[in-house]
Amino acid sequence: MRRVVVAAVQAAPVFLDRSATIAKTVTLVRDAASKGAEVVVFPESFIPGFPYWPRAYPLPYRSKSIAALELLYENSLDLSSEEHAALADAAQSSNVHIIVGVTERDRRFGTSLYNTVLTFLPDGRLGYRQRKLLPTFDEQCVWDRGDGTDLRVQDLEFGAVGALVCGNNRMTLAKARLLLGGEEIHVAIWPGYSRQRARAELTTRAYALEGGVFAIMASSFLTVDMVPEWFPLRDETEWAVGGCTGIVGPTGDWLGDPIVGREGIAIAELDPAEIVRARYATDVAGSYGRPDLFRLAVNETTRRRRGPGGEGVPWKELEQWTILS
Repeated sequence: MRRVVVAAVQAAPVFLDRSATIAKTVTLVRDAASKGAEVVVFPESFIPGFPYWPRAYPLPYRSKSIAALELLYENSLDLSSEEHAALADAAQSSNVHIIVGVTERDRRFGTSLYNTVLTFLPDGRLGYRQRKLLPTFDEQCVWDRGDGTDLRVQDLEFGAVGALVCGNNRMTLAKARLLLGGEEIHVAIWPGYSRQRARAELTTRAYALEGGVFAIMASSFLTVDMVPEWFPLRDETEWAVGGCTGIVGPTGDWLGDPIVGREGIAIAELDPAEIVRARYATDVAGSYGRPDLFRLAVNETTRRRRGPGGEGVPWKELEQWTILS
C-alpha cells in the first residue's frame, strides 16, 4: 500500500431516479477529485436509493409494497446495458476510483435484484462487482443473495481493498476471508438509518481495529421533503436517515469528525505506516491468527440456476472450495 487520499460521500439520492442520481454521483465525484481524492466511496444502494419503506406491508395493503418495489426495479442498474457509462466516464475523466452501492438487476435471472457494490477504475473500466451475501431480515423481500465469487479483495494500484454491505460487516467468516486475503482498506457502506447509527459506527470502527485496516464508512442522508408526493408509501415510512459517514484508522479512531445529519464529503490521507504500527502487537491475518490451528474454507462457485443462463446444471454439482490459511 502507498499513501492515498480517499473520500467518503454522504448524500441523498434523487429518489428512485436512476439517471438523475447517476448525474448527481458524477458531480460529487468531480467535487471530491477537485479536493485531491483518488478514491470516492458512496453509500449502500445509492443508485437509485435505498428501500427504506415497509417491504411487506400487511394485507390488504401489500399492493403498496409491490408498487414501491416495481419503481425500484424500473430504476435499478443493468450492467449489460450502457446505463453505467456516465460513471465509467467520470472515473476516467477525474482519474479516480469510484466505489458505489447500487441496486442491480440481472436479466439472466429473471426479475431478481441485487444489493451490489461496484468499483470503476481510473481507466474507465468496471473493475469489481460484489453482491451483498445475504440481505438482512425483510430486505430479502427486495434483493437476492450474492455468492462466493464476489467475496474477494481488490488489488488496486494504491492498495488492497475489500468491501461489505451493511449487516454483512458483522459476518465473522466474511470478514476473515477479506482479512486473510490481505485487505488494507475496508469499505463499509450503509443505508444511514438514524436509529442504527450507533451500531453501524461501532461495527465499522471495530472492523478497523480488529483487522488493523483503514475503514471507509459511507451512509446516505434523506429527509421526507426529498421524497415525492407520488411515492405510494411516503406516509407509511419513517424517513429518519441522518447518516454517519467518515474514515477510520487502523486503531479504530476516526480520522476527523464523521458527517452526521447533513450532506457532505469526508476526506483523509491514509498512511500505510499506521497499519504496521497497529498490527505490531496483534496481526489477526498473521501469526496472531494462529494459522497452525485454524483454516477457512470458502465456496467460490457462481450460484448458477436452472433455465436461461443456468445451463441446467445444479449448483451443488459445481461447488469449488478454496482453503485459506
